[in-house]
Amino acid sequence: MRFPGNLASDVQKLRDLLHSIASDSGAYRFGTAAGPNAGHDDQLKAALISLAGAGWSLYTQLVGRSMRAGLQEVLHASPGQTIKIAHVLIEKVIPWALVYDRYFSPNPAADADGKVPAVDACLAALPRADGTPSPAECGKHPGCVLHPDQLAQRAAAGLPPLTAKSVACPRHFWGFQHIVEISPKVVRPNADPVAEADVVRNATPARFLAAFNDTLSLARPHLGRLSAPEHTDPGVAVWESEFVGTNVRNQLEREDLDLIYLYCHARGGAADPTRSPCLEFSANNAPAVVTPADLVHDESTWTHHPLVILNGCGTVGFSPDALSPFIPILVDDRGAAGLLGTEISVWEQLAGEFAEHFLRAFVSGEPAGAALVQARRRLLAQRNPLGLAYTLYANADLRFGSPQSPAAARVMRSG
Repeated sequence: MRFPGNLASDVQKLRDLLHSIASDSGAYRFGTAAGPNAGHDDQLKAALISLAGAGWSLYTQLVGRSMRAGLQEVLHASPGQTIKIAHVLIEKVIPWALVYDRYFSPNPAADADGKVPAVDACLAALPRADGTPSPAECGKHPGCVLHPDQLAQRAAAGLPPLTAKSVACPRHFWGFQHIVEISPKVVRPNADPVAEADVVRNATPARFLAAFNDTLSLARPHLGRLSAPEHTDPGVAVWESEFVGTNVRNQLEREDLDLIYLYCHARGGAADPTRSPCLEFSANNAPAVVTPADLVHDESTWTHHPLVILNGCGTVGFSPDALSPFIPILVDDRGAAGLLGTEISVWEQLAGEFAEHFLRAFVSGEPAGAALVQARRRLLAQRNPLGLAYTLYANADLRFGSPQSPAAARVMRSG
């Protein structure tokens, strides 16, 4: 791979683009009668077109022609593969889910007949409501805008042609089509491999800690849905909650946690340059701040290697050219298996629904990588692409396993 000097600028532009798709003058762009995060066809098409252009540009900056050809053959032959990002690339903080791997230009060149193709997005291959991928194939499904019958109808109507290079398709975004594994541990070139957790050694029932900023209006209804028996079997896991910000750090000192979920504000970084990166809870109607350094606890580690979810604004996107400062503290120092966070500011209804989809799948036994893709697809089925704002730094195969299970013996493996 290659890393041009303007990579940080390109990463920030992608994040800004995602933010503009989510928000308009301080208002959330999504939400219809179909659901609080639902969009409509034209809205999704516009988003896919803009994201495909930026995602293809990022791909061509990172991957040369010969490597692109090889990758295209491998990935398209077997959709749903796991793409493993090398340890040495982690500090590049590239939003890999936004990579678009088919040539796309929002400014197509004229064809041999001098006709300039139209630009469009195709929704024929959208996933089903439960996140199951569509079996529709590009150019073969009757609803695909590149199907011969559709192209013939356009020609008969005197409309500009469409080509694969001028049509954005959700199947060509890595975050919708594949599982992307980004290790939470950095390895320098020529350094020894590192140990990496692939099992949460949970108790029975597992102990989940959820800490909330109580000033967020949807926090308590969100907890109610998470802890409801139809969402989380109480025989499998039990939720314990904390709403007092000054108590959060003490709760995090417990060694036997199996999952840690922090639903709060995040401050600092490129989007908030007046502050150093921190999480913000509330106590007595005042902010209660938690910095990465506040989470250091040299006397103990999390023995079960929990997954940590930082469901706040830009919790893995503080900088376009540096790893989130929470990752090394939580993973290397405290022993977390990994971290799920956000590239941009997220609205409450998006944060809540996405986490509910992810956790339902993960707690039910899906590996973390597959649970993430399923959650993205469930939103995409509603015409909302913002699942791409979530990034997982963990072994893609991370899952629950009791301390007595054979899998627990493999909890640490070489990276």
